[in-house]
Amino acid sequence: MRILFFGDISGRAGRDAVFHELPALRARFAPEVVIANAENAAAGFGLTLKIAHEFLAGGIDCLTTGNHAWDQRELVLAIGDEPQILRPQNFPEGTPGKGTYLHTLSDGRKILIALFQGRLGMDPLLDDPCAAADKLAARLAQKAEAKVQGKALNKRLDDKYGRH
Repeated sequence: MRILFFGDISGRAGRDAVFHELPALRARFAPEVVIANAENAAAGFGLTLKIAHEFLAGGIDCLTTGNHAWDQRELVLAIGDEPQILRPQNFPEGTPGKGTYLHTLSDGRKILIALFQGRLGMDPLLDDPCAAADKLAARLAQKAEAKVQGKALNKRLDDKYGRH
């Protein structure tokens, strides 16, 4: 799977660079999904809905945020209605929005995009990102929401280790 990820896009110059380069990058690498960290896209201070909608209309499939998620207050009220805009999964329970997005690829396959924020030098109130990832993986396995690809690999493992 080919994923194109833009790191921290900051301000107008960062947005312009992404929009200028995205067509050429799509042509060169043929990504199946494009993700961008846009938490500083509004002049280095958060993300506005207008900018988010420009990114999504311009070919970005999912936007991530982080510790600057709430720098633009409008996002606090709207993020729950915008599934393609993620806040970290390990934000405290009850925080608006979601930390995951299930994206459908052009061929019908699905990819779960999950966002976790580290705690080093950050707000100590965040949940441990590793524990939050483990919790999400366990929940997905329990609910069978995620399908592991690679049946051939599973068969080889079954054959090698005698699992049935």
